[in-house]
Amino acid sequence: MRRLREECPWDRGQTHDSLVKFLIEETYELVDAIRNLTPGAPDAEDLDYGAYAEVEDELGDVLLQVIFHANLASEVAAFDIEDLAERLRQKLVRRHPHVFGDVDVDDAEEVVRNWSKIKDSERSRESTLDGIPAGLPALQKASKLQARAKQVGFDWESVEPVLDKIEEEVAELRAELASRDRASEEVGDLLFSVVNVARHLNIDPEQALGRAADRFEQRFRAMERQGPLSGLSLSDLDLAWKAAKAALKSKESRKQ
Repeated sequence: MRRLREECPWDRGQTHDSLVKFLIEETYELVDAIRNLTPGAPDAEDLDYGAYAEVEDELGDVLLQVIFHANLASEVAAFDIEDLAERLRQKLVRRHPHVFGDVDVDDAEEVVRNWSKIKDSERSRESTLDGIPAGLPALQKASKLQARAKQVGFDWESVEPVLDKIEEEVAELRAELASRDRASEEVGDLLFSVVNVARHLNIDPEQALGRAADRFEQRFRAMERQGPLSGLSLSDLDLAWKAAKAALKSKESRKQ
């Protein structure tokens, strides 16, 4: 990397800011590669090692971004890659007292609670909500805000009242359909409540929505393979959708 910075005009011209878009892009490409792994990997049967090769490639691209940023920092004597690795090592030891210390835990949930407490003790915060990145994708940000609020008891005890809240938000949205601005606000409240349901069920809303989008894409493409869709009535399109859905489900069943 040092040689690239010295001899390559493009690499020499990069800054931390200019590299952010590449870090985001490479991270999303890694996520796509991970989603192509056999569900449950590495504990699944019949692992797809071709998909693992793709993950390896994308992990390398993300690692390049880490090395690049560390090298830029080293040029101004802020830190280097060795400092970064050592800081990470110390953090892992500090936040795993049940492994590297004498703390006893009963389950993974207690590990997470201890991790959060230790993390909070490391940083000075004026608010329970401090430290949540402003640039997080909205679904993740909503989930993290809700989880932080739960730390002080501001949360429903079960998922049922959250489902009731969704019905309430739908009713409020219906009442505001004539106003784009107010409807937009109500849509946001509805989405926030849906994220809350996902959190109560221990479901990642980003992944759940991503998989739903993938299913829609697969089914719509299957519809298109049946024949031209333009000019069909809504009822005919609905029949084509159901046929595509059934065909994909049958294909998936045969794989199993």
